[in-house]
Amino acid sequence: MNEQYSTLCAIIYSPDDSNPDVWPSNAGVQSVVSQFQALPVMDQQERMMDQETFLRRRIAKTSEQLKKESKESREREMTEVMFHCLQGDMGMFVLNLLDLNDLGYLIDQNLKDVNRRIEVLGDSGMEIGESSNAAATLSEGIGYFLFLLLML
Repeated sequence: MNEQYSTLCAIIYSPDDSNPDVWPSNAGVQSVVSQFQALPVMDQQERMMDQETFLRRRIAKTSEQLKKESKESREREMTEVMFHCLQGDMGMFVLNLLDLNDLGYLIDQNLKDVNRRIEVLGDSGMEIGESSNAAATLSEGIGYFLFLLLML
């Protein structure tokens, strides 16, 4: 039995009622419990957790997702700043040291990507034409732009 069990079921005991409330139904819960009990003990232990453990894992997973989304958002923001600056529209941004550091890192990554592509074109035996020379000139220009930006 290789399926994952993520079935939500609840057995609620009330001090006022001797019969527990079972959701979704007694038969449904019995079926899930039977399938669970049919698993080897090691598989059962992997799937068992209390509410605190479940919530801790969920919080950790959500925190990691938030970090990833924040990083992607920051990269998009710095990419927008970079392209605005390349167009000469630097007046709308107030950049602090952290912003300049992130922008410099992004520009370095873009330069590495451009240079890697130029190398691939050169290694493949293709003649490097005007567009590839323009990419090399652009990478030099971006480096000079970063220097000017850091001088501000």
